[in-house]
Amino acid sequence: MEPGRAESPIEVEDDGAPISVDDLEVERLLEAVRAQGRSRGRRNIIKVEDDQQDEKFDDREILAEDALEEGVEYVDLTIDEPQPPPARAPARNPSFHRSHDVLGNCQHLGFDIKPGTLIELTKPFGRLTATFVQVEFILRDRATSAITIRGLPLTRTRYFGGQLERKLNEVCIIYEIEEDDPRPHREQALVEVPLETVLCPRKLRKTNAAFPAFRYRDATPAAALHTMADVEEKGLLVCRWQYAVYHRNAAMRKLGKAHDWAFSHLRYEDSDDGYGIRRPRDIWRGATVRGGSSLSPMPVTKDGGDRATAIPVDADSDEEEGTVTLKDSQKYTLADMFSGAGGTSRGAERAGFAVEVAVDHWDPACFSYAKNFRETVLYHMDIYDFLSTDDIKHQTDVLHLSPPCQVWSPAHTVPGQNDSANVAVLFSCQELIKVHP
Repeated sequence: MEPGRAESPIEVEDDGAPISVDDLEVERLLEAVRAQGRSRGRRNIIKVEDDQQDEKFDDREILAEDALEEGVEYVDLTIDEPQPPPARAPARNPSFHRSHDVLGNCQHLGFDIKPGTLIELTKPFGRLTATFVQVEFILRDRATSAITIRGLPLTRTRYFGGQLERKLNEVCIIYEIEEDDPRPHREQALVEVPLETVLCPRKLRKTNAAFPAFRYRDATPAAALHTMADVEEKGLLVCRWQYAVYHRNAAMRKLGKAHDWAFSHLRYEDSDDGYGIRRPRDIWRGATVRGGSSLSPMPVTKDGGDRATAIPVDADSDEEEGTVTLKDSQKYTLADMFSGAGGTSRGAERAGFAVEVAVDHWDPACFSYAKNFRETVLYHMDIYDFLSTDDIKHQTDVLHLSPPCQVWSPAHTVPGQNDSANVAVLFSCQELIKVHP
């Protein structure tokens, strides 16, 4: 035998017999590997006394390697499958059925409180300045008879630092969410306040309609509200928004370390009876042609002029049932704002859209765009000029917006001469949606 060449496996006598089912299984598998080694002369396997857990683990690694070389799957049945962690007890709003009685209503300062009532608190609480609570449960402690209100918190929209319009008596629902809490968001977002902190009940209206529809003036006689203070203290409160704050777990929530935030408009089903708009977009945009409006343009004026007949495509529309037979060359239309040289337009075109309109003000980009998209109407101008030019009238099925983002880029380490303009242009996006949907 040549030095360094393995002709056959080397075996070392094992005085100790296997003492467990695991050991027997490992021994059987090792013997199968030895047999393969003898027949193919692939490798040496040195078997040593196996009376330590770590050595047995090494045997399993060898088996896995051999199985991989043979192109078969190795499954170690001696290891228990990992079990999911036990469900943790909720950090907020634990079950109250063993310790509290649920009341149908209660009296406080001469007024009645029941589930569904909106109450104002004597002072705001929490990082989001919650000022109101919509009652979900009225709980009485069986040991102390203390009464606690559990419900959804709300705050005035002016407390969001300009993220929502600062309108008088407009409020927003708050959802603080822990992602490791399996309960529904609404259930875990409830807060608890003592009955003694309640100032008075307030009237609340929920709607998915845009401001100023259904605002406080529509419900309260002007003679009853003499001053702004009267409006704040007595006027109707209107909720159109909800705000969700996402935390990894309870510890992160207590530290105030959220990782995601989201505003969302109330939906039709969230609205109070009589105050929901089934298709609020239709009020300012009009309906959508199913299959695309490329063959039936819908001219629109800023003051709401005539537009072509369209079939709504919203999910709750009866007309949506069934399929639509597309006409030849029928496509959805697209407007590309801040188009640059046309990267998005090219992708949209290849995806089957008809790119109808594009806007950009940079000379080199517009020169390239015009060469490559000869059927698209290109407006070589500033976005504010585009918005303020009365004779520009377009309505497309899809509006794409990609305003400058250099200011927020990690590579933006030195202030640039266009930073202020790039930030200011963001305020055009809302107007673009309204004027050129």
